[in-house]
Amino acid sequence: MNVNLETPEEDDMASKASGWDFLDAVVRPGSPIYDRTFSLVGQYFATYTGRMFEVVGRDTGTLDPDRLLCEDIVATSMLSVTVPPRAAIEILITREHEIRSLLRDVPTNVPLSDAPDVTLGRDSPLWRLWDLLVGLPGVGPTTASKLLAHKRSSLVPIQDSYVMLHLAADVAARPVHTDARVAGSFWHYLRAWLQTEGTLDALEQLRADALRNANTTASRLLAEVSALRLLDVAMWTAVEAERQSAPTMAVD
Repeated sequence: MNVNLETPEEDDMASKASGWDFLDAVVRPGSPIYDRTFSLVGQYFATYTGRMFEVVGRDTGTLDPDRLLCEDIVATSMLSVTVPPRAAIEILITREHEIRSLLRDVPTNVPLSDAPDVTLGRDSPLWRLWDLLVGLPGVGPTTASKLLAHKRSSLVPIQDSYVMLHLAADVAARPVHTDARVAGSFWHYLRAWLQTEGTLDALEQLRADALRNANTTASRLLAEVSALRLLDVAMWTAVEAERQSAPTMAVD
């Protein structure tokens, strides 16, 4: 599904159907790409290394919800990113206390759909931690989001660069926060969509449809994964399928 990546003019914003065109297409039964999406989600949890993202360190008893650890860095590698050595030193040693102090104040049991403004606001511990991480050498939004998603899988969405390009026009068309400092932020945008009628039920239907043809290993992982991580996978597989099918242009 192609999404116009140009930022809409102010007059055009009101004409957008919902500002959630791509998200709805991914998870709503009956959309042109829904059947392909749930099939790809099932394949993802059967074959891709990313299926182990939420599993890494979970059953060892070593994970501390309020610290970024070696296990969190390893988990990001399941999603094909590498935390640079200098950044790893900052995370694990130099700024470990600062990171721990901020993580301690980020709720562990609040899903994004229920997160209050105080949790997502510009001055919140979560946002301050985000600023800290993206300020580390070699760490951008994608890597930072994957580190935080491993600590708070139901609260922090992954910001894959290709997915964000697909969502660019929709996000720009739907500013969902009255504070200009955070208007259009991805967290607020996704929270507003998750709160729309039927969206959480649609995600669970996507899970059920993906489970129908999944093997034993994939079924276990699919059943346990957070709804937000399920959405991450659905968006990524939909975008990746389009990228793989796009014709390439020859260059002389």
